[in-house]
Amino acid sequence: MQNKYYLWVNENRPLIITDDRGLCNKSFTDSEELQLFNYIKITYIDKRLPLCNEDIKLIAIEKWKYLHSDQINSFSASTGWCANFKKRWCLVIVKPRFYKQPVHVCSLDEIRLFEEQCLYCMDLVGYNNFFNMDEIFWRMINFPLTTIKIKGEPSGRIRYYGNEKDGFTVVLIISASGKIFKPMIIAKGKTEKCIEKLNLNKKVIGCFSNNGWMNRGIMKIVLDQIYLSTSRKLSVLLLDQHPSHTGDFIEKEAKDKNIKLIYVPAGMTPTCQPLDIKINGILKSHARKLWRKKQIKYPQNKPHISDAVVHLLSAYNCININIIKKAFY
Repeated sequence: MQNKYYLWVNENRPLIITDDRGLCNKSFTDSEELQLFNYIKITYIDKRLPLCNEDIKLIAIEKWKYLHSDQINSFSASTGWCANFKKRWCLVIVKPRFYKQPVHVCSLDEIRLFEEQCLYCMDLVGYNNFFNMDEIFWRMINFPLTTIKIKGEPSGRIRYYGNEKDGFTVVLIISASGKIFKPMIIAKGKTEKCIEKLNLNKKVIGCFSNNGWMNRGIMKIVLDQIYLSTSRKLSVLLLDQHPSHTGDFIEKEAKDKNIKLIYVPAGMTPTCQPLDIKINGILKSHARKLWRKKQIKYPQNKPHISDAVVHLLSAYNCININIIKKAFY
């Protein structure tokens, strides 16, 4: 420590007086470190790019080589330096949340035209006949996002039964007036036998497809449901631009059933689709809660796919008219 102090003084660098141990062993000057921090912030943090301790060390070493080409080996960006650098600039490690960068970024004019179209159509057909449809994947196993272990013990691994990727697709339909349709469950399989393991009741509509996802045949059933509920009056369906939702076949079916299709602009479903804005998050949160309750009561329980159906119907009861209406406005 004393040697570092004399090196610091000999290089005519300002001495930082602090009570925190280890914070005085800086290698960069204040202005150099400010440049380093600004580069990290603008290039990585502000642009939401991944960043870890090793990245900071590599960036710092390259910065040092650029500024001090004659003293390349005098700075190694140690773990201690990295920890102190983060502390000085209030940088902390957090668990990231991932989101996919959209291929197409909508302009303000595109968003404005979409909103104007929705408002016009809602006034034209009324709240009762303005619908939104979306699909979500409903998991059989809903692990908590974190777990707890005793400090010093081996890393916390979770033992479980079943396949954490197992589940089914749920088709949700709501109206601006606060109505919610029966959930449609899409099982993965080639025959109706794949639906039997779900133990469905009259509160659910069961379908199946080869990949367990929406296809044009199931999309036709969705349009039929809306057509019957509106007594064949003009209606509007708001939905995303998944390939199964578009095409000449779907447009013809919708036109025959007096349904106007409005597509959410690409990349804007999290902010422009009512189900994504309000409903889907509530359903999935309730599903995790129900799964945890059952695991606490039966820790060695082997989950079954039919349990996920029960959790879905229970979560559906949490969605009331007011929640649905708020999703549209």
